[in-house]
Amino acid sequence: MKAVIRTSTCIGCGHCMDACPEYFLLTESTALYIGPPVLSAQGIAEIRGAIALCPSRSIRLMA
Repeated sequence: MKAVIRTSTCIGCGHCMDACPEYFLLTESTALYIGPPVLSAQGIAEIRGAIALCPSRSIRLMA
């Protein structure tokens, strides 16, 4: 699995980066996923925490 950010709905709040700075990078207007192409079980759990914090629900886990 990997994380994907839907940049069309991302509001650039930075909650994902606060939760998982090793996986996300905040630019001027949106967040980018910078993590590995395949997440470990621990990484998936951490990303799920970031998903819960995202007010625009722009983060998804994809197979």
